Amino acid sequence: MPNKSITKPSEAIDQSYKTRILIITGLAGLTFGVISGLLLTKQSEKTGVKVTVSGREGLQLALLLFGTLRSISNLWEQ
Repeated sequence: MPNKSITKPSEAIDQSYKTRILIITGLAGLTFGVISGLLLTKQSEKTGVKVTVSGREGLQLALLLFGTLRSISNLWEQ
């Protein structure tokens, strides 16, 4: 019976796979950011009010985004 070596899941993923994932998710994040900016400026032009983000709103947005990232990272956990 041949001796099969057991590799850790992190060792089984090759570098090109990691690079592809980083490029795809980076482009998705860039696209999302640009679309968000366009929507904010369009709303600002429509209402005639400058868009401002207070410290509290910025913190709420950051927490929302971190929660979303956490949910995404938990999608494939078993």
